[in-house]
Amino acid sequence: MKNLFYKVWNWYKALPWWGKILGAVVLVLVVLLGILYLISKFFPGGRDKDLRDIDDLTGDHHDELIDHLNDDAEKLKKDIVEKKKEIAKKINQAGKIDAETLKRREKIEKATTMEELDKLQEELDL
Repeated sequence: MKNLFYKVWNWYKALPWWGKILGAVVLVLVVLLGILYLISKFFPGGRDKDLRDIDDLTGDHHDELIDHLNDDAEKLKKDIVEKKKEIAKKINQAGKIDAETLKRREKIEKATTMEELDKLQEELDL
């Protein structure tokens, strides 16, 4: 490695004065481009149009986004209702309905999220 460095250094010293200046400028530009590249990796630039551009939030893109979110919310509501029906059906399959079954039904009706329903299903071994 030292040998290569000395070869390059001797070649650089043999250049005319304008070649030395040009070489130094090119070296500085390469180093600056390297630094800018590293900075761009750590601090991504640009604008996130979905979150930062207020003009896009009033256009067609906003309407599509809201429609998509509403569809997802409706699907989640339907999934929760279906899960409640599924758990209630399994409880009702018991031969007799006792106080414990009624308590289980109340727990099912009170659940509002899929996580709660999954937990109930696990608790009740259904």
